[in-house]
Amino acid sequence: MGRQNKNKHSRSSTKKSSQSTHDNGNDAMSHTSIFDQIESRKLVKRVLELTTTPCPLTDQQLLNECREIYKIIENLREIQDIIFENLPDFEKTLNKVESENSCNNDVEQEDTNDIKESKVDEVLLSNVNDQTQIIDGCLNNLTLNNCENDIKFTINSDDIEILSNKLIQPLFDGTTYRTIKPYNRSSYISQFITWCSVAGVIINEKLTIMNFNKSEDFGIFTNSVLEHDELLFSVPLDSSLCDETAQHSSILQLMKSENHLLMTMPNVRLALTLLNESYSTQSRFHGYMNLLPRHIDSMLYFKFDNENYVSLIKFSPIFREIMKLYRNIARQYSYLYRLFDESQPRAAFMDYFTFDSYRLAVSLVMTRNNPLPIVTEHLSVERSSLAMIPAIDLMNHSESGCSMELDVVNRRIVVKYDGPQCLVADSRDSKLFEIRINYGRRTNNEFLLNNAFVPVENTYNRLPIQFGFNRKTHLYEKKIKLIKDSSDYYLNLTENPLSDNVLAFARVFVMSEESELEPYVSDQTLCDKLCDPESLITRDNEILAYQFLSNRFQILLKCCSTDNMTSDGCTEGIQFSLLRLVESERAILEHAYCYCQSMILKHT
Repeated sequence: MGRQNKNKHSRSSTKKSSQSTHDNGNDAMSHTSIFDQIESRKLVKRVLELTTTPCPLTDQQLLNECREIYKIIENLREIQDIIFENLPDFEKTLNKVESENSCNNDVEQEDTNDIKESKVDEVLLSNVNDQTQIIDGCLNNLTLNNCENDIKFTINSDDIEILSNKLIQPLFDGTTYRTIKPYNRSSYISQFITWCSVAGVIINEKLTIMNFNKSEDFGIFTNSVLEHDELLFSVPLDSSLCDETAQHSSILQLMKSENHLLMTMPNVRLALTLLNESYSTQSRFHGYMNLLPRHIDSMLYFKFDNENYVSLIKFSPIFREIMKLYRNIARQYSYLYRLFDESQPRAAFMDYFTFDSYRLAVSLVMTRNNPLPIVTEHLSVERSSLAMIPAIDLMNHSESGCSMELDVVNRRIVVKYDGPQCLVADSRDSKLFEIRINYGRRTNNEFLLNNAFVPVENTYNRLPIQFGFNRKTHLYEKKIKLIKDSSDYYLNLTENPLSDNVLAFARVFVMSEESELEPYVSDQTLCDKLCDPESLITRDNEILAYQFLSNRFQILLKCCSTDNMTSDGCTEGIQFSLLRLVESERAILEHAYCYCQSMILKHT
């Protein structure tokens, strides 16, 4: 009962408690915070216990487990909200982090850091107008040098320090369990442009960073004529936030180098590095990170307690992938929380290592990462590293969009204009066009999971579908020899929407006599014809096979009903994406159903 009452504390009472602690000059954690920390550890331990066992076999079992994990995480978020509001000012904690990282420095260096940190404390309190003045001052000191067709920027060293330290906005600075703190990304565009100049990132002067209809979703626009192969972006490899940066991150040095999770999962290292860089006064990436969104409609924000969400995609093949993703990230966070919490000394960063902050960092890495080539001094590419590439990651996707290229000699990632097919007209201005890039050949499921959106059109979209023999199936032993269990059954929107193995499975499934199966079991060449739509098994077999598939698709169409909901009338991000995905699945199923019906008529 005490825990329930504590969770119901109002925001005003929490703030009063926090203020009282600060007024007393007590830097130690309050009794409330200690209690909440203990509760947090219990909840984290419970998540680890739930996710230690292998992933449940059935979707319903997995859904039940995810719902239980979701309830625990929501409780944890509420507790972390209380802890977060009772923390001292963000700037003071930053100084504590930097002080711990430099504890081995000599006394003279410590004195210098104290002076520098006190200046950082002062400038962190500046408002947006002061930040704009700093940017304008830096731009006045900016000089441009043209050396052998390569553009290089130089800037006063004092201004670099100001850009690194003053213009700080932590990645997670107030988005709590109850409210989402407003964040105006547009106000940081000028700072980002200045940061690009300092970092050597070249942006074509014909391009403009703009949002969509006052939203916080950005894109790259132009109203000028572009020439074919004209340079749009050129980003130095060392200006990207990548796995190489992660290996030198101070937060990762708190852990043993042989940690299995960090050694085998570069995406986890990059997410932690992104968080740590966001809270570090010494980071050189603040100008880039300040422009990153503070919320993404990724599937990590799926609401397992919302029946509308669940019922919408309960029968979709992607639902299991969404559940597995949420389960894995909840386990990752719980594992890392315990690892950081038990480190000696306890990391000051732990105060801000909430589930919300980790979920946001993971979502940013998932939706913006690219393989970054590592170029040696001998100009050879030995491997690739996971990276977030500034400026280029502002470009949205189109199948006919531009592509990235590696400039090995200059160690840069470049994007060039490929032609008018890369442009999308803007509804606000007939002379304004958005320039897009191609994210690669992905299905709608892959786009939703990895990029948090579903494209309107996707030539490469396909719908995975499950088939299998029950052990009680007539002639099971014979049939299983012909059709081994496969997870690669799929449908698409081509003229023949069936993958070869779908037709082969249906043909074998409807065979009822051993004499029908035997020739294909003993002759591999004949067996291969099962996958060929041009090869006729028998007239009756064809009709039965296509009728079986037609019935299956009809059942699936009934299951993936949207109950008269359409993406046109939906404005919420996640639900909009889910609706669009289900609509694309229905389009494929309807096409496959009509195809099977036409084949039945053909053989009748």
